[in-house]
Amino acid sequence: MNKKKGVTMVFVTNQRRCVRLIELGAKIARQSDTTLTVLHVDGGNWPADPEGLQYLFDHTADQGGEMRIIYAEHPLEEMEKAIEEEKPNHVVTGAPVGPQSIVYRLQEKFTDCVFYSISPEEIEQAQISSPQA
Repeated sequence: MNKKKGVTMVFVTNQRRCVRLIELGAKIARQSDTTLTVLHVDGGNWPADPEGLQYLFDHTADQGGEMRIIYAEHPLEEMEKAIEEEKPNHVVTGAPVGPQSIVYRLQEKFTDCVFYSISPEEIEQAQISSPQA
């Protein structure tokens, strides 16, 4: 079995439309020969949607990835911890909302990761190529 060389990490909410982020992450993982890891860090900011999470979980598995759900009082800290521990090559998120977005904080802190922050409109037009060594 061929061992993968790194991680592509995708952060999702519990919304079904986050499937677009998983699909982008899966494409990046295939092209970069990395494993696909999807994380939902729940700080209680979203209404409970177990069916939505199951949908995302199943889609992640269909794409050959692993999805984890983390319940945390401080989601940003848990997201930072996940990045620090797994050292992903690529991180996929939804588009930042507002100047104080968690996405901007992660991008500023983890400059060794390639971030893909994408809106629903941009996903259709995204052209991802393999990173240059």
